Amino acid sequence: MLHILKSIPYLCLLLTYSNGFMLWTSTTAPVPRSDVSHQQLILSLSADDDFNGLNGVNGNEKEMFPGLSRQEIEEWMETVPVYTITKKHEGGTAAGSEEDGGAILLEGPNGEKVSYCFLTQQMADMTMSQLREASVLEGGMEVSKVNFGNLWFDLIAKQQQQQQQSPPGGDDVEYRLVPDPRDLQGARTIQSDSIAQGNSDSKDVSVGFQSTFNEIPVFMDFQTRFEEEVDGNRIERFPMYLGLQDLVQTCQRFMETTQDENYEAAINVVDLQNLIVQMQQESTVDYRNAVLIPPTQQIEVN
Repeated sequence: MLHILKSIPYLCLLLTYSNGFMLWTSTTAPVPRSDVSHQQLILSLSADDDFNGLNGVNGNEKEMFPGLSRQEIEEWMETVPVYTITKKHEGGTAAGSEEDGGAILLEGPNGEKVSYCFLTQQMADMTMSQLREASVLEGGMEVSKVNFGNLWFDLIAKQQQQQQQSPPGGDDVEYRLVPDPRDLQGARTIQSDSIAQGNSDSKDVSVGFQSTFNEIPVFMDFQTRFEEEVDGNRIERFPMYLGLQDLVQTCQRFMETTQDENYEAAINVVDLQNLIVQMQQESTVDYRNAVLIPPTQQIEVN
C-alpha cells in the first residue's frame, strides 16, 4: 500500500538546508549511529598516495583481482543504515511487509510519486516532523531502516537504467536517496579545487554532485588504513567514508599521532554509482579490503 502526501515547502528547504545549519567546519558534536564507526578504527599509515596499498604485487607486475559480485557489494554496503518514513499499523508495528510496503510517498512538482530515503536518521526525523505538522495521517508515521544494497540495486540503479530508455510514467515511483547537503557541498569544493589545480585528465571535466539526491559522495584519503584481525591474521583495510567530517577527523587524528612528519592528508571524492561500477570490474585494486564507513550524525551544540 502506498501512502501519498502532498509535497510541503520544507522538502525544498531540506534539500538545501546547509545555510540553515552549521557547516561541517563549524563546532558540531558527532553522534555515532552504527556499530561500524570511524572512531573505532585501529589506524595505520600507508606510504602510498593512491590505491597501491590495496594492490597485489607479483614481482614487477601488479596482480589483477576479479570484480566483486552484486552479493559482495551488497554485503559491503550492509554497514550503512539507510532510513525512510513508513506508516504505522494500529498495533504500533511499521507497515513494512512484502504485502504492504507502508511507504509514504510525496507528490513532486510534476505530480510524480517520490519516495525519499536518507543517509542519516536526523534528516529522516526532521522530515517526519514536518510531515506531521503539515498533514494528518491515520495510524501515524515512523522512521524505518531499509537495506542499503537492496535499495541501490533493486530500486535506484534499476530506475536510472529505465529513465535512460524512457521518461517515468504517471504511476511510477521515483526513489531518491538524500545525502547530507554539507557532504555534497564538500564534494563540490574538493572537485573544484582539484580542477583548479589541474589534477583532472580532461579539460572538459565539470564539477559533479549538482543533484540533491542519488549522487552520493564517497570520501577517502589513500594513505589511511586500519587493521582488522580475521582468523588470527592481521588484515589491512582501506576505509571509505560517506561523511566528510568523519574523514577530516580521522586525518586530524593521524596528524596528531603519526611520527611521519611528511604525512599530509589528501582527501579525494568519488560518486558512489561510479565506484560501484568500478568495483564490479577486474582491477589491480582488491576492493574486498575496502570498508564503507557510515556517516556520524551531526547535531548543533548550543
